[in-house]
Amino acid sequence: MKSTRKIWLAIIAAAPLIAATPGLASAAGGAPSAAHHNYAPAAGSLRHTLPLAHPAHPFRTHPLQRGTKFNTVKSNDWSGFATYGDHFRYVSATYTIPSLNCAVSPDGSFDSQWVGLDGYTSSTVEQVGNYAVCSGGTPSYFAFYEMYPSGSVASTGVNPGDSITAAVFYNGSQWVLTLTDNTNGGGFSVTLSCPSGSTCRNASAEIVSEVPNGGPPSAELGDYGIVGFTQIGITDTAGHRYNIFSPKWKNDKINEFDLSNGHLMQAPSKLEGTASGTGGGWGNQAFTDTAIAAD
Repeated sequence: MKSTRKIWLAIIAAAPLIAATPGLASAAGGAPSAAHHNYAPAAGSLRHTLPLAHPAHPFRTHPLQRGTKFNTVKSNDWSGFATYGDHFRYVSATYTIPSLNCAVSPDGSFDSQWVGLDGYTSSTVEQVGNYAVCSGGTPSYFAFYEMYPSGSVASTGVNPGDSITAAVFYNGSQWVLTLTDNTNGGGFSVTLSCPSGSTCRNASAEIVSEVPNGGPPSAELGDYGIVGFTQIGITDTAGHRYNIFSPKWKNDKINEFDLSNGHLMQAPSKLEGTASGTGGGWGNQAFTDTAIAAD
């Protein structure tokens, strides 16, 4: 069953997804597997080098969060933070769509930002966000939602510089995927059931910058520079409202590496804001993700 309300962006595509294992790894050995997502066919498998001009400059919306520790893992396609070890019903973040530099990024290179439930320790993903792709030296920008393993649905109407709030909410029987363009007033909200034959477990919550199609060699990272995620809120099914760091669940910091050559591709910053339970809580946390140039 599916219901849709206040759709303002033009739906243009629904692409089938092909499952694969990106291969998360930890220095400590072993980490959860993450599903990956196919938005569009990548044009070839060209290698490229990002410019050496993206310092992790300060992103100070809140005081630096200190005293928090994470298990740091490697992924071939994800960069950001994931929480797990609980049952979740809500995740939300606000970010500004970065500008994809196709002058130095070849055709078929991507970047994508999204929030979601599941996918980190389970085989489904309920997610919403945006992606950009280079084609003919020109970037194109799309919003999307997806109930993996069902196909993703992409829509036009978003642009670099737009402030986006993306949220996934489990209402007890279905998932409400909402994208709000705070800049132009556009957006959509769709209510969807778990795909037939799948079990959506609400076993994790993520805020992620991704290279679709499983990452290299299937798809390359486009030069997007830096993106900041703010106003992060996560709620479990018991109604506990926290941020990424919570006494109720575990959390991992995810760096994206090209696992074939060890090249760091994307890296999240330290979390900013106050840890849950120490005067902080839901909606007061932030971090950046940065595209890293090849050596």
